[in-house]
Amino acid sequence: MAKILIVDDSPEAADAVATLLAQLGHDVRVAYDGRSALRQASEDPPKVVLLDIGMPEMDGIEVSRRMRQTHGSRVRIIAFTGYLEGSISEQLLAAHFDAILLKPSPFDAIVETIGRLTKA
Repeated sequence: MAKILIVDDSPEAADAVATLLAQLGHDVRVAYDGRSALRQASEDPPKVVLLDIGMPEMDGIEVSRRMRQTHGSRVRIIAFTGYLEGSISEQLLAAHFDAILLKPSPFDAIVETIGRLTKA
């Protein structure tokens, strides 16, 4: 199973997804802000990052850019966002996300996306 980092400023949302993925056998870590996510990824690089976009202080787009600088394509990054308007979708594409999921996404869609990215 995959090593996954869940990054979301909503502890309830992050913990719920983390719990479900852990029950499937994944090695799951959680960060509630961008700086913590970058620190965790540098100490123990995940295979997949499920990354909230709309976070205070450092948004998910900036976190993704920094992870790409450090880890390149070794880390697969999924944008996990509640909004996808024109300029946001262009920014997500420019940040080189491997996939984009809209909140709320069915858990099956999250699992399928992680599975597809870890087999690539």
